[in-house]
Amino acid sequence: MPDYDPALVDRLLAWEARLAEGDRSLDTWAVETLIEDARTAASPVMFYAPRGRVALELALAGGLDLTTRGPTGDTVLFQTDFYDTRAFECAADALAAKDAIDWVNAAGMTALSCQVKFAEVAKARILLERGASPNAVMRNARYGGAPLSVAQQAVMAMSAEADAERLSEELLLLLKAHGLRVTLDEKAVLLVRCISKPRVASWIEQNLSD
Repeated sequence: MPDYDPALVDRLLAWEARLAEGDRSLDTWAVETLIEDARTAASPVMFYAPRGRVALELALAGGLDLTTRGPTGDTVLFQTDFYDTRAFECAADALAAKDAIDWVNAAGMTALSCQVKFAEVAKARILLERGASPNAVMRNARYGGAPLSVAQQAVMAMSAEADAERLSEELLLLLKAHGLRVTLDEKAVLLVRCISKPRVASWIEQNLSD
């Protein structure tokens, strides 16, 4: 069973569809519902709806607090599956304004490390442009407590796209452009992690240094 109310998500998505058609009759109900749910629910419905910029901006203007976290400490910026680019920009602006762009979840990940892990290049760029740190490092028992940097996530980025090496290179270049710093030890770790990506290894050798 989902840890949120699917019926409420459906009603909020229906509100968003009506809003797109110019129907504002449900605005008050929707915004008040989002705010109250974010205040009281263990898994806030705002992680699942609304999905687009217009509805999200309306909710923010009405007082929705996007610093509310989910049960694993995520903010909405950890989401990879439904925010369109403009809505994600809106959410990133709201959290950056509250110095929450680099908050970590229970696993020690930032939103940037999450977006990089799943090869969400556009979302990673949005976060970096708003001050997310390309040098964040997580430590998690799942990885034996070893440090896992955003750059390592870029090397191992998961995507269904055929050219995984191109994606890793694109992510690393983006991180470098926004201040990525790599020590010799970290560079060695990156080279080990990209042993199955020789083109990426070559790029690292040529472009990353301490």
